[in-house]
Amino acid sequence: MYKYEEIAEDIENAIREGALKAYDQLPTVKELCETYNVSKSTITQVINELSARGLIARRRGSGMFVKSFANEADDYWSKYNQIINYTEEIARSEADQPITIEVYDFTVVQPEAAVCQALDLDRKSFTYFVTRGRKTETGTFLIEYIYIPLELAAGFKYDHANGAIHTFIEDNLGLKIGSIHRAIRAVMPTTEERARLQIAYGTPLLEIEQIGFLADGRPFEYILSHYRGDRYEFRTVDNL
Repeated sequence: MYKYEEIAEDIENAIREGALKAYDQLPTVKELCETYNVSKSTITQVINELSARGLIARRRGSGMFVKSFANEADDYWSKYNQIINYTEEIARSEADQPITIEVYDFTVVQPEAAVCQALDLDRKSFTYFVTRGRKTETGTFLIEYIYIPLELAAGFKYDHANGAIHTFIEDNLGLKIGSIHRAIRAVMPTTEERARLQIAYGTPLLEIEQIGFLADGRPFEYILSHYRGDRYEFRTVDNL
């Protein structure tokens, strides 16, 4: 194990054990260098490693902070080595039917407190807000509610909302996606969702709450995905 990995493990243990709590500020780079008696380049590797593990966030001009869910139970949050494209799996389950996107809403909003917290924004900040459905020949199977910080995604347009948003983030903005965090639960649909998904009253939905982080630790998206619960299941494999 390299030195930077040992230090990252030490800090991660402090987070998991509660010595460092959600929103706690980490020591400065200089202080970490002195504490562990290593060079600045080693601490830079430590910070990159902790960001990749989804444990810390870096705020410009403010320092490094423990993420709000970094020390929650693993039953609630999963960390993935790769970004999973659900629609590819769904296309296969629908006998390779083509998938199309229908954008219902594309606007700019001041999001509610929970979204601001997830995206590390103050309450006066604005985000793009997209509501869109994904459908095959058999009908709409998914409705997505997407929030993207306005200051992060300059030039984001309707055409981008109608396509692969992660491609826009990486190819158009030149940003690197680092990790995706998801929570999965069952929810009941709204009247509007029942109509769009063509489901009967009382049919639950599979909700996937998703926060995407860039490689530097900044959150770039908050998404609520509502799948038809009578037709789809979620599967995951943890590579240990």
